[in-house]
Amino acid sequence: MIDASRLGRWWATVEIFVIAAVLLILVRLAIRRTPLPEIRSRIAARTPRGATRARLPASEIGRLVSAVGRRLPGIGTCLTHALVTEALLRREHHAAQLVVGIKRGHGSRPSAHAWVTSDDVVVVGAAADLGRFTPLAVGRDSSTLRSFAANNPRSDDRIANIS
Repeated sequence: MIDASRLGRWWATVEIFVIAAVLLILVRLAIRRTPLPEIRSRIAARTPRGATRARLPASEIGRLVSAVGRRLPGIGTCLTHALVTEALLRREHHAAQLVVGIKRGHGSRPSAHAWVTSDDVVVVGAAADLGRFTPLAVGRDSSTLRSFAANNPRSDDRIANIS
């Protein structure tokens, strides 16, 4: 006999995997021509909350998005992973915070990185030197990033070029 809870978890995993694949492609296409806050609101509108409680742990959702991103050539940037993970965490009733940071190297060009935390744990975008990144924009909702963009001309261009 099939255990209903295992079947439910399996189905949730498959569902998140497929949704992540579609969203990663759509976000990657949109990122070059659409401001970040608008992308976030469009994703949120297309990923309404699912079940009444979380079916998968936040860390599992992050692993699924990363796994899909590794299998789609040219799609798997930190920003696309972060945007999709944030939306899927919220869909599954988890706290999610998108962080976009910059790191200045010694005499080199600055580099940017995006990651998502859930309950103060990095779910996607963890890096060995994550502590060296200075957050430029931190947001639980679009208003925080929208105000950052309004106060920093061309910030959407800088954020859109995160790899």
